[in-house]
Amino acid sequence: MKLTPFFLLFVLFAACGGDAELAWDSANDKRPPFAPQYAFAVKETEYPKGYKMAYTDEGTGDTAIVFIHGLGGYLKHWEAVADSLKGSFRCIAVDLPGYGKSSRAEFKANDFMDFYADAVLHLINALQLKTVVLAGHSMGGQIAMVAALKAPDKIAALVLAAPAGFETFSATEGYAMKSFATADFFAKQGEAEIRKSFEANFFQMPPQAEQLIQERLAMRNSYGFEAYCQTVANGVKGMLDHPVREQLPNIRQKTLVLFGANDMLIPNRLMHKDLTTQQVAEEGTKALPNARLVMIPEAGHLLTFEKPQAVAAEIRQFLKPQ
Repeated sequence: MKLTPFFLLFVLFAACGGDAELAWDSANDKRPPFAPQYAFAVKETEYPKGYKMAYTDEGTGDTAIVFIHGLGGYLKHWEAVADSLKGSFRCIAVDLPGYGKSSRAEFKANDFMDFYADAVLHLINALQLKTVVLAGHSMGGQIAMVAALKAPDKIAALVLAAPAGFETFSATEGYAMKSFATADFFAKQGEAEIRKSFEANFFQMPPQAEQLIQERLAMRNSYGFEAYCQTVANGVKGMLDHPVREQLPNIRQKTLVLFGANDMLIPNRLMHKDLTTQQVAEEGTKALPNARLVMIPEAGHLLTFEKPQAVAAEIRQFLKPQ
């Protein structure tokens, strides 16, 4: 299911780019819904009005961790981490609007980072959560930071796993990336390209990633696939149009920053060839007033799926009462 994140789109598949828009006739779309296999029972809330947002809710405790997936992802990317932590915390993993088992739709928003942050805050309010930790991976990390800035009184702490937003892009770089990362671009990815994009996410691709690949392949024949592709393109645009790097000093919550030591997607290896993952991670962490950085060895960009036990152990230590 994981698509190549926006950091490497320009590198891997630039020749496939285009600016065509996909047409989707929702009223006459008879294809079956996307049906990924989840480890936990799925619940639903309404966001936005008239659309369901899927989530899982396991464990108990005074502290609730809300897990937010990244671009092209779904809550399965956090499942093993949540499973490891549910004995100590309430673990809630979301499918953002348009992803996973949430409603497919042609969502309209002026700012998709705000749109997704509002979706997360809506769920927090709907479940009447009191002590909330937002844990976001990649695009989900940027969403978590936006949510923390929008509603600082509702968020007690942050866990940012390979977050988007630490690395910055010029207007020219952003324009190039948005020009290639269109709905049509994602829709045309064949199996070989999809497999390459998965491989780029890992230091050593785990066997269980094959299920992610098979679900991503099956999605091409599911209800609203065109809308899903547009959702992913909107995410790329949203991240670039809502930079957070200059706002990091305003994030006062205690923050755990996690990066895979072998992340090949941050930084962008074409546009920022002189940067390293360590540099991006350290500079972003230093800009946060109350943050600590941990580099996970032998882990790539999708570290929450590749090294879930190591990620869970760091979160458990981070949230341990002092």
